[in-house]
Amino acid sequence: MIAKLDIAALLRDFAALLKKYLGPLVIRGLGAVAMLAMNVLVARQLPADQAGIFLWSVAVLMLASVVVRVGTDNSVLKLASIAFSEGKDDQLYRQQWFSLFLVGTVSLFVSINAVAVVWLVPFFSEDKRWALTYMLAAIVPFSLLFLQTRFLIAARKSSLGIFFSTSAPFIGFILLIFLFPFEDAATAAAAFLAASLISLTLALGIFPPGNRPGFPAKADRRDMLLMSRHFWLAAVFSEMIIWVSQILAVIWCSPDELAWLALGQRLASIVSLPLIAVKSVISPQLASAMSQRDFGGLARGLRESSLIGLVIAAPLFVFIVAMPDVLIRMTVGEAYLPAVDLVLICAIGQLVNVSAGISGGMLAMTGNEKLLRNIIVCSGILCVLLSIILIPVYAAVGAALAFSITMVIQNVAMYLFSRQFIRTCIKESCHE
Repeated sequence: MIAKLDIAALLRDFAALLKKYLGPLVIRGLGAVAMLAMNVLVARQLPADQAGIFLWSVAVLMLASVVVRVGTDNSVLKLASIAFSEGKDDQLYRQQWFSLFLVGTVSLFVSINAVAVVWLVPFFSEDKRWALTYMLAAIVPFSLLFLQTRFLIAARKSSLGIFFSTSAPFIGFILLIFLFPFEDAATAAAAFLAASLISLTLALGIFPPGNRPGFPAKADRRDMLLMSRHFWLAAVFSEMIIWVSQILAVIWCSPDELAWLALGQRLASIVSLPLIAVKSVISPQLASAMSQRDFGGLARGLRESSLIGLVIAAPLFVFIVAMPDVLIRMTVGEAYLPAVDLVLICAIGQLVNVSAGISGGMLAMTGNEKLLRNIIVCSGILCVLLSIILIPVYAAVGAALAFSITMVIQNVAMYLFSRQFIRTCIKESCHE
């Protein structure tokens, strides 16, 4: 009875906090839903082999975009926020010009060379070549868009920044699907390129760079790049965990299997949607607890984030496990019923992800950034190794296993290290 009352009180507190952070939360949730909707609509409109090629090219774009941003999206968010709060407009615009120029140059270089490789290497079919060409071209506007959203957030336009970084290209793509129906992966990729260009233009229009272009001083540029380097490594390996098994699957899997894998992974991500709410609501509490050296509050935050996430995610997980075929028929259609096993495998990894609560964020906020980075890097390497071992033997199932096993190990590690840190801090505070 006491446990029930505690859980009820916990959920009431959570609801109150949820109301406070409802705006950003809804926008983040919209982004997750928009990306899922894009996958569903592509699966319903294109033949399975063409859907597989398109969804695989999206995975390539997502990973490449993180690589070419070289961590600047995180460093400029911090530096631009400081410049804006201090009223240093010139400094803010110089940061904007420099970071956009840097990422634009790197992304253009990578895009051109990657397209050249695609057309020179005989491995790729004609369909894959054209789809990849358009999607690799999208690296430039998509990466610049994500960087520009950091300046929107820094300039206290958080909701717009979150919208453009999580939702705008996907919503734009969905609108283009309805306006201009298409029948192959190449035209779908061209539509995504167009949606990215339109989104970037709108984002730049809302917060344009200053009228006079210029770069920060050499020392400031060096500091920005040094800060970016630390963020970049963790960001790349974090994205690798999500996308690398899909990308490597192209070597051993048919286009149909690529579609089943991509959609299985995205449908399973429904389980982790509550984590968006948990992170948005509980993270500010953890930051406050850490600043006050309230280690008991940190322990409660970790426990509560895990419990609340599980309470919300459990029914979704049970539904997926009990009726995966129903979920597939409701969303992408009967043609994708071979993805049933893939959905189940990936759902297990996502449930563990939710169960870990905000342990990763806690490590980041408590001075354990290097430990968190090492966990993420090791997890990324593990995912690559598992993909290389399992996919040749089990095809798409192997890719799903690589993803899910990595998610389990990574989140268990983050949770255990978070608990150990809190326990150590509580013991030390008791001895003081």
